[in-house]
Amino acid sequence: MANRKKKVRSDREGNQPKPRERRRSRQPSGSVESRGAETLTILWTLLVTTVVGCDLGAAVTRFLLAKAPDNAALNLLSGLLLIAAALLGVAILALLPLVLRVRRTPPPRGYVVFALLVALAPILAVVLLTVR
Repeated sequence: MANRKKKVRSDREGNQPKPRERRRSRQPSGSVESRGAETLTILWTLLVTTVVGCDLGAAVTRFLLAKAPDNAALNLLSGLLLIAAALLGVAILALLPLVLRVRRTPPPRGYVVFALLVALAPILAVVLLTVR
């Protein structure tokens, strides 16, 4: 393992490649939103995704509870997922006016409606289970 020379690539004419110049990172010129608006929007969409996951998990555990009603662990998990979804739903509803106010271009209307439905569903489920 004596002195090995590095092989340098060259083009057909024998010219050595030029060292790459470092480019300064710039914000894309097409970005209209501020960093704060983008961060708030990402947080809001992650909350929506998390509530969808909690809702699906609660629905699956409720389905499994129908087959094994005496399983205390499934009952606890279902309740925890539903409570987590309801609390995060309140956070979604609280962040929605901020997202609409901070952004220059509002999020797509369909996604806003979907987020509202996702946020309200576990809250209504908790209310209905409490009344029942």
